[in-house]
This record gives sequence, C-alpha cells and structure tokens, in this order.
Amino acid sequence: MSLWLLILGLSLLNYVMRFIRWKIYINKLQPSVVIPFVTHLKIYLAGFALTTTPGKSGELVRSLYLVKLGIQYKNSVSAFFVERFIDLISMLLLSLLCGLIFTQYQTLTLAIAPGLLLLFVLLRTNSIWERIQGVDFRPRLVCVFVNKLAKILVSSSSLLGNKMLLVGGVIGVFAWGAEGLALYFISDALALDIDPLVAISIYSIAVLLGALTFIPGGLGGTEAVMGLMLMTMGASSSDALVATLVCRVATLWFAVFVGLIAMASLGRLPTSLLVEESTMRCARAEQ
Repeated sequence: MSLWLLILGLSLLNYVMRFIRWKIYINKLQPSVVIPFVTHLKIYLAGFALTTTPGKSGELVRSLYLVKLGIQYKNSVSAFFVERFIDLISMLLLSLLCGLIFTQYQTLTLAIAPGLLLLFVLLRTNSIWERIQGVDFRPRLVCVFVNKLAKILVSSSSLLGNKMLLVGGVIGVFAWGAEGLALYFISDALALDIDPLVAISIYSIAVLLGALTFIPGGLGGTEAVMGLMLMTMGASSSDALVATLVCRVATLWFAVFVGLIAMASLGRLPTSLLVEESTMRCARAEQ
C-alpha cells in the first residue's frame, strides 16, 4: 500500500507541476482573463481523460471548457502545442543517459534532436507566420485553415522566448523526472539493482519512443522498450513485465482515471460551442 501511495503521489506531483506551467502559458497569452484556481485545475486535469489519443491530441478538450471562460481557442491550442514540444525536449534530456548505457538507442536519440532543433527555429521565426497570415490562399477553406494555423504558431512563439523556454523546460524535466522515479521505486520493491537516474532515463526514452509511434498512449511500444531495457539491466522477464505494468498503471492509466473524475465534476461537455463556431466559420467561408 505504501508503494502505491508513493508512486501515485509522484504522478500527482507531475500533474500539478505541469498544470503550473500550463497556467503560466495561459496567463502569458491572455493575462486579462482570470480563472479560479480550482476550476482551472479541474479543466486541465479533465484533458487527461483523453490522453491516450495520438499525440495526446484529445487533451485539447480543455479548449472547449476554457472558451466559456474567455480564453480564445488559438491561445489554449498554442499552450497545448508548446506544452507538447517542451515535454519532448524534457524527455530527450532525461533519456540521454540511456543513450550512453544502451548503445542501440544512441543513433535514435541523436536523430530526434536535430528535428526538435529545426522545429524550435521555425517556431521562433515569428516573421514567417505573420507573413503567411496575409496570404490569400485558394480555395477559401484552405485560406481559413492556414491563417488560423499561422495565428496559433505566432502565439506559440511568444511562449518560446528565453525566459519562458527555461521555465517550461525546468518544470518539464522535474515533472517527468518525478514519474521516472516511480519506475525506480517499483524496481527497488522488486529487488532490482537499478540506479534512480538510470530508471528515470529508461522511463523517459520508453515514453518518448512510444509517443513517436503515434499509437494512442504509446500503447505497446512504450511497454516493449521499458521491459527490454529493464531486462538488459538484469531483470528477469517476469520482473520486467510486472515493473512495466505497474508503472504504466500508476502513470498513464491513473492520469486517465483522474481526468475522468475531473471531467465528471465539470459537468456536461460544452460541445455546442464548437458546433456554433464551425457553422459561423463555414458561413464566412461561403461569403
């Protein structure tokens, strides 16, 4: 029981730290709107109910709740986009130790870095997206889509300044490091001789590679990588399986459970807002 309390507590710490970062992002993008802390926390946690979708895209459900409170779609989507980007960087940093221990993952780990660097440069180049907003594409629906995407990327770039990047990155490293520690305590309970930093690195690269498969929740890929790495560190196949399953229950599926509770507490999902906006958008496009 004490082990479960410990590892679930580490997962909760991860959620709280990421919420603080999210709140910083939303306040930066739309400082004029003040949302009650508890309400905002519940909205953020509600996104975890759909975290098993590809790229965690289902977490964008937060935008449906936040728009009722005055947060524009482009701002909540920008915060989500930057959050995912910073999480990838944080995971990559935490997984570097695995690249030194497991030579078979060195090339893959190093290959991810240039892609993230290129994406970072593109996001920071604000002038590109500002110019695109003024281009009149055809057909009209393409123009609407491209211009809205450009607005989101312009908003995203404001969250990637030096100070915001440092704050977001530090929070990301500590938040995901906390969940990585859960794997260490699980391994320790199974009498596996694994260093805490190695456990954090194994967890990070397993989640990172699972995310890159774009399979919902990284299911299958994350578990396979985590189990194989634990076996390479000397764990038996049965111990590696137990450690992997317990870790995933305490992180991924616990997040879904927390998200469902938060969503239930918020009441009915305001899908009508999306329908109304989509109708208005199509009407404007036809004019």
